[in-house]
Amino acid sequence: MKYSELINKICWGLKLYFAYGFLMSIFIQITILLIINVIILPTYILYRPIYQWIFQRVTEVYMMYFPLVFYYINGNRIYISGDKFIENVNAIWISNHSHWVDFIPVCLVAPKCGRIGAMRYFMKDDIKKIPFIGFGFYMMDSIYLKRNFQLDQHHINETFKRFRNKYYPFWLIIFPEGTRAKPEKVVEAQKYCLEHKLPIYNNVLNPRHTGLFVALKQLRNVVPYVYDITLGYPNTVSLASCFCPGEGVNIHMYVNRIDVKEIPEDETEFKQWLCTIWKHKDELVGYYKENGHFPGIEELYPLKFTWADFTGYMSQECFSLP
Repeated sequence: MKYSELINKICWGLKLYFAYGFLMSIFIQITILLIINVIILPTYILYRPIYQWIFQRVTEVYMMYFPLVFYYINGNRIYISGDKFIENVNAIWISNHSHWVDFIPVCLVAPKCGRIGAMRYFMKDDIKKIPFIGFGFYMMDSIYLKRNFQLDQHHINETFKRFRNKYYPFWLIIFPEGTRAKPEKVVEAQKYCLEHKLPIYNNVLNPRHTGLFVALKQLRNVVPYVYDITLGYPNTVSLASCFCPGEGVNIHMYVNRIDVKEIPEDETEFKQWLCTIWKHKDELVGYYKENGHFPGIEELYPLKFTWADFTGYMSQECFSLP
């Protein structure tokens, strides 16, 4: 056996080992998290805000593990152009949904903004059936959706009551497309848009407005900004490329920071506004496919943790709730 072949086999074995170790470590940490949750459960019965604060701090420490692995071990990097993120401020994050790894950019950006343990998602209801993961996201106040607003409304309203507590840090991550923009899905969406006289997109799916509209309607006083995020990936993104040591990918991100005061409150106007945002996003994705980057100067986004990751600190911009 040649020396180079031996080295390649050793490297491949190490990658498998670390990938397996990563999955096992997730299982172990989730188990520890569940045990801690059982220990602090009495505080939930006595006074829920105390329980929330304790669980929030534990979750933040636990969630710090993921960006460390994604960045230093797997080698994933984020290149950002456009507007800047504001640290320690609540926000709603809307993004195109192009890959199943779209949570990785969120994990890599959140620490510097003091929101690594405060990521709440709008998620498909099926995800809650996944052992450990489903329960974990539920305890982090992510919102599982059946895609029927009449069925989802009560749960959304109850969760947003907690979000409206001005001392509750969060990033609410929403993918308005509802599913990944696979080529066949894009074709289906184009047919739907044509039939319903909606704008036709070439690179993204038509956005669903209801979830975002309801979120803004209920959270407008505690969310200063909406981050309109456009993500771009290399042509091939696989399990190995994102989770194996040294096989990371360069993920590109275009940030459009929008003041909530600029977003229409009327639903009809809001639909038009969202279509305009998504049309621009469609153009950005097309630009990325042609050039391999987004317009403007791209900067490597550093992985940096702030003291807000441990304390849940929020800036005064989050305190507009009466």
